[in-house]
Amino acid sequence: MENQNSYPYGGAPVNNGDPYGQNYQVPPYYGPNYQQPGYGYNYAPPQPPFPAYAIRDPGEDEAKNCKVFGILSLFLLPLIFAIISLVYAGNYSTKGNGQHSGDVSTGRTCAIISLILQGLGIIGAIIWLIVVGSFAAIF
Repeated sequence: MENQNSYPYGGAPVNNGDPYGQNYQVPPYYGPNYQQPGYGYNYAPPQPPFPAYAIRDPGEDEAKNCKVFGILSLFLLPLIFAIISLVYAGNYSTKGNGQHSGDVSTGRTCAIISLILQGLGIIGAIIWLIVVGSFAAIF
């Protein structure tokens, strides 16, 4: 026995105002159990594990540079690298959207600690020179 309905999906032919009289198929139901052709019953395509519109932080590079130079300022050329880190932190505050604020706060904190230690070292060196100089003047 042959299918009397030659239209797929079991719908009825509808003339959508086409002046040439061509009939278009309208599926009968678009609900949750609608069967898409070739996919099987109630198929839902897999969803990606990440959002499709991942927005990149425009200040991401500044944040990472701020962190790198802030950490480097603790060990090597503290005055220069700390100032560079603080400059990158300022650039991030104008460009960034807050996604990498942890990196910026880490770099800024390391840079400030480095500057404080550098200042204490300079003050200690000055005090040491004054003390040693006074002893040298006595002898």
